[in-house]
Amino acid sequence: TYEKVTEEEEEIYEVINIHKLKSAVPNLRVVNLFGIIFVDDSHVEALSSNCIQLECLAINFCNKFTGSTLKLLLQRCKKLKSLLMQQTCKFQNT
Repeated sequence: TYEKVTEEEEEIYEVINIHKLKSAVPNLRVVNLFGIIFVDDSHVEALSSNCIQLECLAINFCNKFTGSTLKLLLQRCKKLKSLLMQQTCKFQNT
């Protein structure tokens, strides 16, 4: 779930939750980050570093995701079957 937080709290909120998520549940298979506006490539990289069982990742409408960690995600998460990226911002060539 996502709660509306002040701008000052937002950075702390995102760091704590992504860190807890990737370390607490390495066998996680589905992650839905649909529309969470602060999700960016660093979050996807953090998930891919420990959630190697990941089968589905939804980052639709995560406007800060550029795709710079896409190759790394695919290399680490060999079981990934579904990657939902509708209306992500822009992709950078890496």
